[in-house]
Amino acid sequence: MSHSSNKQRVIVLGAGVIGLTTALVLQRSNKYQVLIVSEHIVTTPDPSSESITVDNFEFRDPTTVPALKMASPYSGAHWRSLSTNDDKKSQSFEKYTYNAMMKLVETDPTCPIKVIKGIDLYKGDPTNSWYFDFVRDFKVLQKHELPEGIKLGVEYSTLVINSPEYLVWLYKLFVKAGGIVKQARVDSLRELEQFETEFGLSNQQKHNSDLIIVNCSALGSAKLVDVQDPLVHPVRGQVAIVWAPQVQRTVTRIGGKFMRYVIPRGNGTVILGGTHFAYDYNEKVDDQTTIEILRETLELTPELVPDTSLSSDQRLDELSKKVLAVKVGFRPGRVGGVRIEEDKFYGKSGDKVKVIHNYGHSGFGIQSSWGYATEVYKMLQSSKL
Repeated sequence: MSHSSNKQRVIVLGAGVIGLTTALVLQRSNKYQVLIVSEHIVTTPDPSSESITVDNFEFRDPTTVPALKMASPYSGAHWRSLSTNDDKKSQSFEKYTYNAMMKLVETDPTCPIKVIKGIDLYKGDPTNSWYFDFVRDFKVLQKHELPEGIKLGVEYSTLVINSPEYLVWLYKLFVKAGGIVKQARVDSLRELEQFETEFGLSNQQKHNSDLIIVNCSALGSAKLVDVQDPLVHPVRGQVAIVWAPQVQRTVTRIGGKFMRYVIPRGNGTVILGGTHFAYDYNEKVDDQTTIEILRETLELTPELVPDTSLSSDQRLDELSKKVLAVKVGFRPGRVGGVRIEEDKFYGKSGDKVKVIHNYGHSGFGIQSSWGYATEVYKMLQSSKL
């Protein structure tokens, strides 16, 4: 099928949350014809696949993409700022995404994002208090409301995102908007030129404008032969997914050995986490870590096990019975932060191929995704492309 020949051709490499959101923003602008190329695409779980049942809830694992290949489906996820008080650029992307997602919730009933109460508990002085001034329904918790060892607690309206469902939703929006998808593996950005045939254009139409590539390959940018970014590395995290529909708030403890968090996904399942190990490629679940996560998140969020007459050990045992899955994921970390900048190379025909890199979002990809996607659009517009 031939697509619009008068639009600038863009190939987005990667179909995680950054790639999908960037592709969607560009496609919806009506100025670009966008093609996503990705080795893996997140899809709805096969209804015939293996399942586990807890309290009559049938759970099928939605994270079928290998963890080292894509981080997004392993995310919690919820909006909670990770920008420091002096990082104005990162703040702007998180703020933009917060407002964009709020608008999605208000205008699209099919959106797998929900607004609920968020609790952030700080063991020390916060280094990211900048967001206190703009999030909705913000308030500081009283001392008697704080768990032991917590110096400051705040409450506000946050957004919880069922990550696997959200990726499928973004994919469908992109295709509905006229976007094209090609599932394929590449080892370099230059290889993407071969997929220009997917646009269905004649050779003359191809030469009417240069090709643009947007690199959203996350950890893949360490291995692409014409990128090979030495600053990119995995940040290993482990979480438990439990059945706990009674939990209707997020709770995050900042400080201590690891951040601990409780994130409802909106369908009765709850993500309990987490850990943070940079440069760790171990894909195996650590059982002791799972126990520590369950114990500490139960202390933070007692409603995970409503029966308060039980002892601590009994409550932990009850929570263990609600575990649906334990997952290890790998955030796409990058020393120095996100790489969002222009680049170029010369293609096989000698034509210039413009590149915009948009990768290295570590554990804040979803909560800043719309901001970074819009930044790519602005960069293209400022270059008059």
